[in-house]
Amino acid sequence: MRYKAYYIVTAKPELIEQLNGHADRGFAAVLTETVLLENEEGGRTAWGANEHTLQMKLLWLASLREYTPLSNDEDALALLGSASISTQMFDRWWIMQRLGVEDTASALAEYLPAVAQKIEQTGNILVDEWLNSSFHSLEPKNQADCGPNPPLHK
Repeated sequence: MRYKAYYIVTAKPELIEQLNGHADRGFAAVLTETVLLENEEGGRTAWGANEHTLQMKLLWLASLREYTPLSNDEDALALLGSASISTQMFDRWWIMQRLGVEDTASALAEYLPAVAQKIEQTGNILVDEWLNSSFHSLEPKNQADCGPNPPLHK
């Protein structure tokens, strides 16, 4: 089964220190902002989470070389201490966290009716209206009104 995995890339404090005074402030912001990457994974493959994580590190580093301040080896060496694209280079300056999708909001909404009396209003008009409409649309219906129960999928 194929699924989407998400990767959060976060700069280490050492990168922020390294770039201070060595890189344009705008470009430093590009290199140090937290980003979210998506990858389709799974299926019939020997690749697991470790292999995909290594792949995503290399792909992300390769994408950074499109920027003029890193497009040539000399500048990459000056800014990052290496012109190579490697997992060691990535791990020196960034952290990558891999997240898989546990569930969807629509699937989780099936749990609302059972706890409806325990949910407090948020004070946000839009969210509170959504909650109220969710309770009405998810209320158990009379068996005679709606025919046989549809199968539950989790």
